Amino acid sequence: ASVFAMPSVWPEPFGMAGPEAMRYGLPVVAFNVGGVPEWLADGTNGFIAPWMDVDAFAARLQLLLTNKSMARVIGERGMKNVNETYNSAHQIERLERLFFHVTKGERNSCECRRSPTAADSLTAELFYPGERQSAEQNQEVVALPVDAL
Repeated sequence: ASVFAMPSVWPEPFGMAGPEAMRYGLPVVAFNVGGVPEWLADGTNGFIAPWMDVDAFAARLQLLLTNKSMARVIGERGMKNVNETYNSAHQIERLERLFFHVTKGERNSCECRRSPTAADSLTAELFYPGERQSAEQNQEVVALPVDAL
């Protein structure tokens, strides 16, 4: 395979198929829907087409299929990012920190951010200072006690 096409128009909360394809070094082309922008950076590890714009989707696929060196570089970036971000050791460390903070009574030491893809405004994701996503993603951050979840 040279590229992974993810033509889903359903607003999936995350869309694990894309990161799984990137784990194998494949660049991904997907619509800008649901949680896709959380793991797919346009032009970096694949391409994001505007929702339901099949011509733009096809053009991005064609670009990667005809430019093998670009597809290889983008695929390598995606593989590196997925292997660093979503490895099990990293996930276990985050979970251990959460347990540590909760058991030590430091319930207010974690924050929540509203998920930009959530269907309701009550859905949130825990993260800790130093793990904030970059400001360029423009995600609203609100401090909440863990009990509020």
